Amino acid sequence: MNNLSKIFFFSFLYPPLARSRTRQLISTSLAKEGYRVNVITTANPHGFFNKFLKDYSMPAEHANVNVIRINTFYWWALGEFLYLVKLFPDSQMNWVWSVRKQLKNIIASEKGVILAIYPPFADLLSAYQAKKNTGFPLILDYRDEFLDLTAPNNGFRRNKLLRIEKEIVNSADLISVATSEIKTKLQNRYSIPDEKFIICYSGYDDSGYIYETNIDTTELDVQNLNKLKIVYAGAMSQHQKPEVICQAYSLLSKKYPDIAAKISIKFYGPANYYFNNVLKKFLCNNIEYGGFIPLSNFEKIISQFDIGFFSLADDKYKYAIPRKLFDYIKMNLPVLAALPKGEAWKIIEENKIGKVVEYDNVSNLANAILDLFRNRNNLADYRKNLVKIKPEFGAMKQYQKLAQKLNELYNEQ
Repeated sequence: MNNLSKIFFFSFLYPPLARSRTRQLISTSLAKEGYRVNVITTANPHGFFNKFLKDYSMPAEHANVNVIRINTFYWWALGEFLYLVKLFPDSQMNWVWSVRKQLKNIIASEKGVILAIYPPFADLLSAYQAKKNTGFPLILDYRDEFLDLTAPNNGFRRNKLLRIEKEIVNSADLISVATSEIKTKLQNRYSIPDEKFIICYSGYDDSGYIYETNIDTTELDVQNLNKLKIVYAGAMSQHQKPEVICQAYSLLSKKYPDIAAKISIKFYGPANYYFNNVLKKFLCNNIEYGGFIPLSNFEKIISQFDIGFFSLADDKYKYAIPRKLFDYIKMNLPVLAALPKGEAWKIIEENKIGKVVEYDNVSNLANAILDLFRNRNNLADYRKNLVKIKPEFGAMKQYQKLAQKLNELYNEQ
């Protein structure tokens, strides 16, 4: 492959913005495959509901990655308001407009490949315009699913968004998806053939990682057999409703107060609107909040717990595999989850790496916590299984598949 082969990667969310490491892993993976990756991102993110925390502990960029930061005019909550009242398809349209104005300078090349990652929808809109301007192959990467997540079930706005998305996906030369469920949804919606898709799990950060071939079970027992420490590390929003584990703990406390006193739960994540107005009221002696963890300290802190918890709060999220699951896999951390029966449920259950219950069944979640406490020796078996499956879910290995497809498209120009 020519080392000067160029990818123009549209990603509004990108480091140093918090929770954007997946995007950096994509650019790094492609750069390691010999591409010159030009990342088009925002220089000055702002909003009212979206706080856009920054994490300057993220790794430096690969030598083949060039980050182009596009400034936008400041409109605070206006974009979010216009999106909520259904006038705009995305709250970041000011960034889309700024990108369009500078496309000729951004893509000063006779040959290249255009890549866009969702979310947000602004990335797809910007990349589609770049496709129309240049004629370069367009690859869409769905790390999340759009219409069933944010659009209304019916009505004018959904029909408008359907028309926009249909036009974009039909112009794409390849669609990379995080799960098979996203592929199925897009196919059912737009009759897209199988050969236009590739499935790449988001995976965990395996850059420079050496996989274990065995694990010493003597080191896997809970350090204090009289306690069980559970952690939740991630987003705080109505999509997850992580307070469900607090409700389960409350139920457990009423039935088995002596056992509940030996179980602790700790939350890490942004102190955003949802945390302050929903989750915070559940905090007590054994349920604590530890703040936001910079990426550089994440594994050191989270790996000290016995169980990693995560949740998804509705059947419409059954397509999703939250990044937290991959993070827990990397750390050999047994999993407890409250989910709809879908992609993430299947990984946990089939690989026997923890316990999973229905997202809306507080009683079953309380029983799962109780079982984990009473049978803590099972944690060693869960961790052995985590070691076995770990190589399959590394991000770099996943995106090598995407790089191969991009190479084919690039050489066809």
